[in-house]
Amino acid sequence: MKKELLLIFLFAILLYGCKGDEVVIRDGVDLEYITIENDSIPNAIPIIDHESKSIKNNQFVAKEAEVFVELDKAIRTGIVNYEDNIYFASGKNYYAYNVDTKKLVWTYTTEDSNYSVASIVGNRIIFSASDTLYCLDVNTGEEIFKFTHNSIGSTKGISSLSYVFVETNPKVHNDIIYYSVLDGTIIAVDLQTGNKIFEIVPELPGAIVSGIEYYNGYIYYLDCGGNLRAADALTGKMKFKSEIWDNTYSSMTISDGKVFVGGRSARFYCIDALTGEVIWNVSPYLAGSWYSGGSIVYDGNVYALTSDAINVQVINIESGETVKTYYAFSNAYTAPILEESNMIMVSTDVYNLDKSYVLSFDLDTDSLLWRTKISDVSFTKPCVVKGKVFIGSDSGTIYTIDK
Repeated sequence: MKKELLLIFLFAILLYGCKGDEVVIRDGVDLEYITIENDSIPNAIPIIDHESKSIKNNQFVAKEAEVFVELDKAIRTGIVNYEDNIYFASGKNYYAYNVDTKKLVWTYTTEDSNYSVASIVGNRIIFSASDTLYCLDVNTGEEIFKFTHNSIGSTKGISSLSYVFVETNPKVHNDIIYYSVLDGTIIAVDLQTGNKIFEIVPELPGAIVSGIEYYNGYIYYLDCGGNLRAADALTGKMKFKSEIWDNTYSSMTISDGKVFVGGRSARFYCIDALTGEVIWNVSPYLAGSWYSGGSIVYDGNVYALTSDAINVQVINIESGETVKTYYAFSNAYTAPILEESNMIMVSTDVYNLDKSYVLSFDLDTDSLLWRTKISDVSFTKPCVVKGKVFIGSDSGTIYTIDK
């Protein structure tokens, strides 16, 4: 299939002509078939401009990754930073490591394997594992409190693999922690006392794998039936249920009164955060591709990460039109991060370790700055500390890359 796509790419060059490092595409050419790495130019990929219908061969720098630490269990949580330490989970252990010395600061063992991304508030680090919420001293790892809510019925049918695709992390706002358990119940817990404030019981039991987001007095989440829900952050009272009927592993992005989220039905949605009304939805250029990697918002566009389409779709927020496409080399399953004008992301292939990468795009110039091959499966959101990018992997290795 790749050879066929490459032939089409070369055919487009011959048929439609070149201008320096750009390929000009005439009306009627389907750009879906040109999102492919141009092997004829070393370290180059196409950046597609859908408005001008042109392709720029973007050359980038190949960087090497260094091993920071190697553990014996997969690291599927995002890595978070506080002062000189990074924090992450591997199996049933939560770790704090010093970024300068690479030495272990503390470790804490949970009752179940941990796929949660921690939140840090003051001197407290908060994370969850299965049905239990943990609150520790961020400096010492000593337990301040833990809270357990038993899920409704059996949760054996809910695979922990659900948590691979998206960060599932407790959110903290105004000293209230919001977290979800395996049956989809959302619990609000007092950060200071560890006591329950309220709970939201799902209509149908099923894990929330898109996380919880806070915005303007409400918490937002997608239930297992594919409905976007908004509830009052103080009482848990439901504000609306937006029936988009789309299962999703994609984390949400909320910006300027709009919720952005992708689904497994090959649709990416822009939803009004006040009413739940769908403003627009778009499809990727490869039919059937999931939007499983989350998104970021920058300068009037939303950058949506896809899996099978192997690209970043740049969508104008006002019009809902796709304006550019960045080739991503492999599937994206976790949200990117934004560092000034740079978007740093992970793309990974669970079947081919030679196709797992960390990428840094400059969004102002629409160019890939650098690419690092890690030859490992990674489902973790990147973290930047002291000029280095930290990435976890399924081999239990944390890698660093100079930003």
